[in-house]
Amino acid sequence: MKHLSAFELIGIRYLDTEHEATLLRSVDAELSRRNIVGIRRIVLDYIAASAFWWNILWWDEASLGGKDVLFGWSSNLAAFGLCSVLVGVFLGNMFGLLAFLFLHLATTRLGFKMRATA
Repeated sequence: MKHLSAFELIGIRYLDTEHEATLLRSVDAELSRRNIVGIRRIVLDYIAASAFWWNILWWDEASLGGKDVLFGWSSNLAAFGLCSVLVGVFLGNMFGLLAFLFLHLATTRLGFKMRATA
């Protein structure tokens, strides 16, 4: 596990596979060894959950990492931005902003629900 990036380690919980509790504990131990704990871990988990929810479309079983985070966030910006602009045009800017916020919160919640727990 030492060769995996932080997002690859965090991404293990989001893969479409069953994981044994020992693997998840070893992932947590490796992240702790790298001093990815506390607020830093919470922030990385939030970033991952808000990006890796896209995995429900292609069910990656190999690995999720930094490139997937970039893809997820750029896809979020494009899709949510388009939706919020359309809502903003028809209902007003405030509703457009609320639409963007709603989509972000809903998909981040979905991402956290996909996360495997030990």
